Amino acid sequence: MEQILKAQKEFLRTDLPAFRVGDVIRVAQKDQIGGKERVATCEGIVIKIHKGKDLDSTFTIRWIASGKIGVEKTFPLHSPTIIKIEKIKENRVRRAKLYYLRNRDSLKLKTKVQKEKGGAKKKAGSGRGKSGQKISAEKGTKSSGK
Repeated sequence: MEQILKAQKEFLRTDLPAFRVGDVIRVAQKDQIGGKERVATCEGIVIKIHKGKDLDSTFTIRWIASGKIGVEKTFPLHSPTIIKIEKIKENRVRRAKLYYLRNRDSLKLKTKVQKEKGGAKKKAGSGRGKSGQKISAEKGTKSSGK
């Protein structure tokens, strides 16, 4: 088992950026059609990541091509044919697999853009209790805020 893991480490790629489900990425991949080699790029939203860091891990992206035709493509993460992966936009979603996007007409979904570290912090509460009365910080008493 240890020999297999050592052999796999040779082929693991470390030059790829970290991305998660919901992120919009652009993948540049070498294609060989006939005797010619070209670079094909695909830009879409990551709907699935399978087995995060192993050699056989894959990810699937979905994009809209030619109007309203949805296209999904699955890439092996550590494939030597992948030239570059570029993260375009980072989205925060609440699902591990975004299969529900298959039923939507477009990729416009409501997601919260994750703020970078050092961004705006959450504000404290409004200072009102459940009944809408203002809470005094000094005495802990409630008073009407009118």
